[in-house]
Amino acid sequence: IFAAKDLLSCANSTPAIKITGSCYVINVLMMAASSVMILRETPAGPLMSTGNFLGTMYMYALVFGFILTFGMILMINQELQLRLEKQAIEDPLTGVYNRRAMHKFADHDFSMMMRKNTSISALLIDLDLFKKVNDKYGHKTGDMLLIHFTKIVRTAVRSEDLLFRYGGEEFLCALPGASLSDATMVAERI
Repeated sequence: IFAAKDLLSCANSTPAIKITGSCYVINVLMMAASSVMILRETPAGPLMSTGNFLGTMYMYALVFGFILTFGMILMINQELQLRLEKQAIEDPLTGVYNRRAMHKFADHDFSMMMRKNTSISALLIDLDLFKKVNDKYGHKTGDMLLIHFTKIVRTAVRSEDLLFRYGGEEFLCALPGASLSDATMVAERI
């Protein structure tokens, strides 16, 4: 019952989650009623005989069990879909948006800003001598450098700014609503 309450009261619950939670509650109640009937009933004939309340409850429990299973499959599918969507647009090393996400945002968000005549500035950042770091200290150190760099950039930009890993050591930072002087200040902070 508590698991069903959590499913139903979840802030971002979808219809599949609400249906599954409701079916779970009904199934638990029917199982409890069947248990009470079994404890009170004397053996009076076959379980599925006509007019047998226990048989009817058993059938309802089976049906809701199937619905509950289907709802769980829907919820697992939805969770996997969200994970795949996140993996498709996020750089696995640094956790910032990847090049695919940049194209997606460019197609939608940037064109919307252009239509609304909102300014947008962009910083194209290339880490100088990165290849030498990789060659001298190894790729693990290079990876640590990239992760550290993205943390520095995230602290230097606003929450609405977008950071993309454009290539190996190339990044693009989109600054919606920022003027050229604003972008210059952000670049100097980085």
